Order: sequence, then C-alpha cells, then structure tokens
Amino acid sequence: MSQNDQYQYMLSIAALVMSALAMIFAFMELRSSDKQFEANVWPYVDLDITINSDTFEVAVSNKGMGPALIHEFRIRHDGDDMSNPNDLIDRAGFVAPGDLSLSSASIASSVLSTGESVRAMRIEGVDSGLALIELVPSLEIDICYCAINGTCWNNAGDNPFRSEVEECGVQDDNIHRLLEDFEPSDPAPEPDTP
Repeated sequence: MSQNDQYQYMLSIAALVMSALAMIFAFMELRSSDKQFEANVWPYVDLDITINSDTFEVAVSNKGMGPALIHEFRIRHDGDDMSNPNDLIDRAGFVAPGDLSLSSASIASSVLSTGESVRAMRIEGVDSGLALIELVPSLEIDICYCAINGTCWNNAGDNPFRSEVEECGVQDDNIHRLLEDFEPSDPAPEPDTP
C-alpha cells in the first residue's frame, strides 16, 4: 500500500468518524427538541395556603406552560377527608364568636388553564385563622394532575410536591370533554339576505 493510499484510508476513516459524531449530535439535538416541545405543554400546579388571624384559604394555581387536568384533590387531617370547611372548624374545636363565611370549590375533574388560580377552600370570620393555624402543619393536601400529552404528577405519600407518575389513581375523565373549553367556538351563522 502506497503512502498516498494510506492517507486516503486515514481520511476515509476520519470522515466516517466525523459522520458518526454528526449523527450522534443530530440525534441528541432531536431528543432535546422533543423534550423542549413536551415541556411547552407541561403545567405546574402549586398550592397557596393563606392564613392570618381572621382568614384561612387554600388555593390551587397553574404556574406552568399548559393546561392542567386535575384528577384528584383532597385535603385530609389524620387520614380523614376535610372537603367541607365545617369539617376543619369542627376538627379545630372552634366556636365562632360571630358569623363565619365558608366557601369551597370542587377542584377534582376540572381543567386549570395557564395562569389560572382557583380557591379550593376559604374560611373567614373573627379569629378563625388563629383557631386553624395549629391544624395547618398536620394537613395533608394530595393533588394529582396531568398535562394534555398524558404526563402526570402527584404528591401522594412520601413524594415531594411534583413527582412524575404513570397516571393518576382516578383518571376516568374524558380528556376531549375536559378540553372543550379550550377549543375555538363556532362562528355565528350569517343571516339570510333576501
């Protein structure tokens, strides 16, 4: 083999190695783009607990990039469901010196759009926040939600607030029905002209 043939052989091998590296980098870029696209539809559901002397409130807000399909939402104390504000008041042993304003909303089986916040529970009245402040550290708030691409997260058990899961335990909702609010409405029919 002549020296010229050896150089051509080495250049061919170098070209093959460079082509292989270019393919690997292109594949990695493609995977990165796919992950970035997925992240563009991911919601990030956050809990906001507000408590002061006369108010206790739990709100849920979507701080992510896409709508959140809320499949499960529970407030529990010592394993008991506290879906009604009266349950928390009873658990705290609070007797209101005046009128109380109580409100709650069903969060489960709903869609939370980007930037939207929903008040799950609010108790307002003289000293109500002070009475409930001792319960707050022992409250368990479980939430499981999914993105429109099927990726789901929850905080059940020992998991931190946002742990990815295969699916939520209660996931019998029809995604198309839930997402109807995000579809453009049909334009009004034009009136008939004589």
